Amino acid sequence: MIVKGRGGLGNRLLGALTAISVAKAFRFPVHIDWTDQYYSDGTYNAFDMLFETHGFDRLEEMPAGSVYKEVWDGRLEWSGYELTEQLQVSWDSVVTDITEIALSRKIADSYVYGGYFFDRRSLASLGITPSARRVFHKHLAWSARVRELSDGLPQLDDAIGVHMRGTDLHSNVRVDKFVEAVNRIDSSCPVLVCTDDSALADQAVLAFGDRMVPLDRTYADGQPLHYRGSDDSKVQTTLECVRDLVALSKCKQVVGTQGSTFSSVAADIVSQQRRRLVLVTP
Repeated sequence: MIVKGRGGLGNRLLGALTAISVAKAFRFPVHIDWTDQYYSDGTYNAFDMLFETHGFDRLEEMPAGSVYKEVWDGRLEWSGYELTEQLQVSWDSVVTDITEIALSRKIADSYVYGGYFFDRRSLASLGITPSARRVFHKHLAWSARVRELSDGLPQLDDAIGVHMRGTDLHSNVRVDKFVEAVNRIDSSCPVLVCTDDSALADQAVLAFGDRMVPLDRTYADGQPLHYRGSDDSKVQTTLECVRDLVALSKCKQVVGTQGSTFSSVAADIVSQQRRRLVLVTP
């Protein structure tokens, strides 16, 4: 099975966890390909940079041989975004459903999967019932590079973590809504703010004042962290994005953005103990 990265960090991680669940149950080798423009400049696989794996058969290189769906023949090195943009087709038309991969009589050497959520319904139909959280902690671990960056995080046990998703998802985020949500929980505790938008970060500093937990972050002007393109900061911004996910998972409670999986993945899956999650509609 070849898993193409789709969506932001939270979505593609959930898709990878679905694929790992099936690969483990049906003894499929799996190659997880995150070389697309969200978290890579195309010269490296961001999944390999971010994770160590264990307990399932993982292919480090793109497999050879026939592929389903056939549109990928000769194009396996392309990302799903390149393929759909070049051919002007939808994602769902070029990737294979997880149940079809699991139950298909062998019609190709490899199948391309592009899930972007944890597909509990399809997994259950195959008799697979793990939680995304269990799969994550059993089969994935942060890479040395992520651990090195995360080891520098401040103590966050008493902090509320806030994730404000702007730019590509919400263009008019009201910071005051997040402030209200935080203050309803605790009006005096430290606050860690993670956001892909530098303007929102500046507003948060004004709103929370000295309650803010300082955390340096590299921004592109007006661009989300994961849309940096092929510039020299791509590796750093990718690592910082994952560090934000780890940081939120260490907070006592998380206030997140409705419509974004980032905060829910931090609170429900990455955290050592599940954190209460409050979602705000910007």
